[in-house]
Amino acid sequence: MTDPQTSFRDLLAPITPETFFEQYYGREPVHIPGDAQKFTGLFGWDAFNGLVNKTTLWSDHTLKMVLDGRNLTADEYCRSGRNRDGGQIMRPDHAMVSQLMEQGATVVLDLVDRLDPGLAAAAAALGVATGTRTSCNVYCSFDQKPAFNSHFDTMDVFALQIEGNKAWNVYEGRFEHPVNAEGYEYPSFGQDHHDQAKGDVLQHVEMAPGDLLYVPRGQYHDALASSEASLHASFGLTQATGLDFLAITLRSLTDVSVFREALPGFDDVDAHNAHIRILADRLQEILSDPEIAGQMRENQRQRAYSELSTLALPAADADVLFRVLGTGAGLDDQHNLKTASGSRQLSEHDAALARWALGRDLFSWRALSETFPESSPEDLGEGIATLTEAGLIDPI
Repeated sequence: MTDPQTSFRDLLAPITPETFFEQYYGREPVHIPGDAQKFTGLFGWDAFNGLVNKTTLWSDHTLKMVLDGRNLTADEYCRSGRNRDGGQIMRPDHAMVSQLMEQGATVVLDLVDRLDPGLAAAAAALGVATGTRTSCNVYCSFDQKPAFNSHFDTMDVFALQIEGNKAWNVYEGRFEHPVNAEGYEYPSFGQDHHDQAKGDVLQHVEMAPGDLLYVPRGQYHDALASSEASLHASFGLTQATGLDFLAITLRSLTDVSVFREALPGFDDVDAHNAHIRILADRLQEILSDPEIAGQMRENQRQRAYSELSTLALPAADADVLFRVLGTGAGLDDQHNLKTASGSRQLSEHDAALARWALGRDLFSWRALSETFPESSPEDLGEGIATLTEAGLIDPI
């Protein structure tokens, strides 16, 4: 059974979010041992089998197989078939997949974060807490058979060990600020380069069910199943960069007539240089405008929250979502809400609402209404307004 109320705090426990952001996020890897039952409500073999057996979901682009460090080609585990739209694809053939698994091949399900309720809850918790776009791949590996060579990723990775055991090596080497561009991502270099660049082992981690491993983007690592079968979910968090900011800026330049003008001929050096200076000066004005920064912030919000579900049938209208900003906030017995900005006394009703919200990263209006069925929509609305003014929550 899945748990739709998984929180970032629950995923990290016993480390607190405050400690994680202060000491580890974007800085260094951390292994967080957990109780064996910690992730049983999120995902498991039954959920994995349920996904992989939905055959029309998968192609060679979304279900991948890796053996001895090599990505298998489509013709090694797929046959020609059709997708749900009737288009021709290479569809994984279960008999071929099974034979390769018997040889120790790893099965990778790509982008499953919205295909399973438990994984969706974890992805939402991670994305809301960090304000980043989040995706999830699931890996089914077998005893002592390596899948991927030592590598780095262009995203921060949260690996949740679901079933079985897996041994990870995290290395001292780290590629500075990798992005998906030639020369700045793992495929741009040969394995000899990576084997030298990864350096010595920084941490050797034996992952058991309930464990979480955080690996910052660019940090070299590899993994090897150390039990008969291992199942783990890997959540990748893609942060916005200055390159994204420039891409957002470029979209607005079409509206500025000087950028639509033809450049002077390249033989007229003086005129060409003068026009480039005009463009540079105009661009500097645009980049200095607070509005462009606001556009970037809105883009980051969209990246982080656009895939969160807001349908709550049978109601036809979309649900309203709220993210909880009250990290570190608390309530005393007198209903005083204590936040980083000070203390504020709440009514008994609003204090109950706040206590409920503080245990979450994200909640919906429908969940709030179902939790407080005796409260009128007007009372709930007033409570929401109070908590918003207190800086505890923010509508998405």
